[in-house]
Amino acid sequence: MSEFHDIYVYNLRGNQRTAGEQSRREGGKVFDSGSRNTVAILLLVKRPGTVTSCALHYRDIGDYLDRKAKLAIVDAGSVADVPWEAINPSVAGDWINHRNAGFEVFASLSAKAGDKTGIFGTHSRGLATARDAWIYNSSRPTLGLNLEAMVTFYNDEVRRYANEANGCSVDGFINVDPRKFSWNRADKTQLKNGVLHAIGDDGYRQSSYRPFQKQNVHFSRQLNDMIYQLGTIYPSSETHNIGFYISGSGSTKPFSCLMTDLIPDVNLYGSEGGQFFPRYTYSATARGTLFAAMAEGDDNTLQQVDNVTDAALSDYRSTYGPEVSKDDIFHYVYGLLHSPEYRTTFEADLKKMLPRIPQVPGAERFQAFVEAGKALSDLHIGYESSAPYPLTEVTTGLAVEKDDFAFYEVTKMKYAGKAGAWDKTRIIYNSHLTLEGIPAEAQQYMLGSRSAVDWILERYQVKTDKASGIVNDPNDWSREHGLPRYIIDLIGRIVALSLETNRIVDSLPELELD
Repeated sequence: MSEFHDIYVYNLRGNQRTAGEQSRREGGKVFDSGSRNTVAILLLVKRPGTVTSCALHYRDIGDYLDRKAKLAIVDAGSVADVPWEAINPSVAGDWINHRNAGFEVFASLSAKAGDKTGIFGTHSRGLATARDAWIYNSSRPTLGLNLEAMVTFYNDEVRRYANEANGCSVDGFINVDPRKFSWNRADKTQLKNGVLHAIGDDGYRQSSYRPFQKQNVHFSRQLNDMIYQLGTIYPSSETHNIGFYISGSGSTKPFSCLMTDLIPDVNLYGSEGGQFFPRYTYSATARGTLFAAMAEGDDNTLQQVDNVTDAALSDYRSTYGPEVSKDDIFHYVYGLLHSPEYRTTFEADLKKMLPRIPQVPGAERFQAFVEAGKALSDLHIGYESSAPYPLTEVTTGLAVEKDDFAFYEVTKMKYAGKAGAWDKTRIIYNSHLTLEGIPAEAQQYMLGSRSAVDWILERYQVKTDKASGIVNDPNDWSREHGLPRYIIDLIGRIVALSLETNRIVDSLPELELD
């Protein structure tokens, strides 16, 4: 704006790094298979003389248009024919999707950025392995075999480099076969320094890889790319902790928030990262260091630290009374972040920065959000033990005599119907079993751009990693836990959970903010 007299922005949409309804609204990819990103035409006009002011002109081509329709619109006229919208940037520099000026006065979720009114002392990105196929698996034995093969190969390369490299660069020496190992920059540095990898028994954990999808994972600083602050949140396999994972700033997907008691993956909602806000963190006592406790799985060397700040407790007690506890604040935040009014009012803010939390007027209203947050927390963490929604199981004539595990195994589930006209009340479970009677309302509970039910269909399928050839079979989870109906009952449970989440969210009071 300081360089040009006029700027014209024609937004052709087409962001296919989304999914579900948002993907359909974005429409066709303008460059076909050449790009999955948003495409825009920018015309920058500079006239003679100094730029003292700039006029901004914007046009959004619209929703649900395929590639052919978009190109026809662009080809149909001149720049002068476009019904441009004049844009006035906000003080924060937003051209479109202006942030709400009132958002800044609320307390930040995080006290880490120097905000003394911040509610949580620590937050962390999720686990970033940089080699998911090797580090995650539905099968615990398969994960162990993958790790052993990976670490053995790496250690052999360390020894080979030390003995044979003769000054050769690491990149020019190592075997980069993706079926053997997935290299990152840290591995190459450690190899050059002669550092050998090891597999610690305490590193075997369970994780929340995607919404309502547990996976076995190996959690360690050495074998994962980045663990961020998760070492202070889940320092040992015996540590019990809970927290909620929110979608990342800059996400193209709708704001999401999900409670879990397991290590969250960095891309819990599919992509674009996020932040995890735990109930507690852990620090080393005089008996040992935090890293030693992680290596030994010894919770006795750890001191539990309440992650809700004392400043937040003092603030909330001054507003709502001396009986308010840190648990109340934790659940209040979780309840409030589910408020449709909050998400709509501050939609632009939530895409660009961490949530800020208003204090609703009145102790009774505050308590309603506390109780809703507690109910949602228990529901979302305890989903495996909830009663499944009573779906109708229809067996086709293709069924043959099989044991229970074979009868309920899946390859790739899908909704009935076809693309663009899916019947989401019915799921083709496998070749001989169909589920019917899924309430349409279950699809309203969204996590990112997919419903909770969508996530189950998307994740519970047999997948083969193209680079490594590693197979991740969700049926292994059923077999290893002795639960032949695990997946089919999980669908019923997530349907029931979705309906109950909707009920709780619909019962939330209005914010009544000034």
